[in-house]
Amino acid sequence: MKLALLGQHITHSLSPQLQALNARSYGTDLCFDLLDFNKSEWTQFFQKKEWCSYQGLNVTTPYKEIAYQACDHLSRVAQCLGAVNTLKEEAGDLHGHNTDVDGVRFLLEQFVPKINTQNTQVVILGIGGASRASAYALYTLGIKKIVWISRDRQRALDCLEWCRYHFPDLQATWLGPNGELIGAKLSLPTNQLLISGTPPLSKETWLNLALNHQNQLGPNFGLNQTATFIDLNYSRSRTQGSRAYSQHINLSYLDGLAMLVGQGISSFQWWTGFRAPTLEIYEQLQDKNSTP
Repeated sequence: MKLALLGQHITHSLSPQLQALNARSYGTDLCFDLLDFNKSEWTQFFQKKEWCSYQGLNVTTPYKEIAYQACDHLSRVAQCLGAVNTLKEEAGDLHGHNTDVDGVRFLLEQFVPKINTQNTQVVILGIGGASRASAYALYTLGIKKIVWISRDRQRALDCLEWCRYHFPDLQATWLGPNGELIGAKLSLPTNQLLISGTPPLSKETWLNLALNHQNQLGPNFGLNQTATFIDLNYSRSRTQGSRAYSQHINLSYLDGLAMLVGQGISSFQWWTGFRAPTLEIYEQLQDKNSTP
């Protein structure tokens, strides 16, 4: 079986190891390519339909939205998110799907303590593909209050409109870098969950962000003592800042390895119809990469 990951600066990726475990469970050999493309190489790959030689492709930053535009057919979830992380060829056409929502759901359901969804407000840092996938997953689990934090006002307005269109009963609020607040009124004194869908940030950046939004949310993003901080990045080198911040404020912490596994297994199932044992694969991948 021939698979690949398309993206930029992806040498750190654990996707080859993950999909090798999936393939082994499926009972087949695997050839997995890391296609670290610049934009001209990406264009050539699609213009020449080189994707036809692969049984499946995963897509990561910065190409998820560009991949969306390249597809002949899109799944319902991909259409909702406006981004694609999984591709396959069928009868000469390119089909696109997004399994990031499955990845976030696996992380939340397996590793976050059960929370009262009726009284929970979640803070999400960033409004890109991973952050929106998180909002989608949270909504399917019953969360109805989300606070978005980002810098770009116009993109934030687009995100709030996206929320209104797809999740009309979701109470969504945007907080800007200068204290600007747009959307639903903040009503809860404490927050149960903080999710970061941004590239890696330093501890100092996290401390400054928390301070910048202290007037609206309270200290440390308004997180209570039982809250969980999730950085959707993974690996020690890419999560040093978020780990250090969570330790500084004595907060329960998770990285994005479980999301990677959940979305990767769903991708493999979409390509083959076979679903590997998700928790077992997660434990195997964690054991392989437990050394800092």
